[in-house]
Amino acid sequence: MECDGGLPVRVAPDAVLQVLGSLLDNACKYSSNQRLVRLLAERDGEYAVLAVEDEGVGIPPAERERVFERFTRLGKDRTGLGLGLFIGRQLARAKGGDLVLADPRHSAGSRFELRLPLRQRAAAPPPAATEAPPVAPAAGQR
Repeated sequence: MECDGGLPVRVAPDAVLQVLGSLLDNACKYSSNQRLVRLLAERDGEYAVLAVEDEGVGIPPAERERVFERFTRLGKDRTGLGLGLFIGRQLARAKGGDLVLADPRHSAGSRFELRLPLRQRAAAPPPAATEAPPVAPAAGQR
């Protein structure tokens, strides 16, 4: 998937949309209507990072890895199956990336990062030879 030379990654667009949809749904669910939800695209070394940040209640440190377990739902609102983050992490890891819960860049809330390896651009072909190849001497000549 590549958009106008942005951050080229080798993934199925449907899988990325599925993961981002789940992250955005969670961010909206756990933030009030007055809070911002941000979708960011960044480069971090050899990775494209698609981050979803919210200004909601956040996730307690003891629960940070548990949210990626199958059937895990936190908080009062226990709707859904608790599979979105689990599936998202599996999809990312299958492509050499990861789905992580990072420290929020703002004072409150959560920041989930979908990290995908950047596709390496093909190496440029070697330059064409500009000189004519040497001519072999005719028979009997040196």
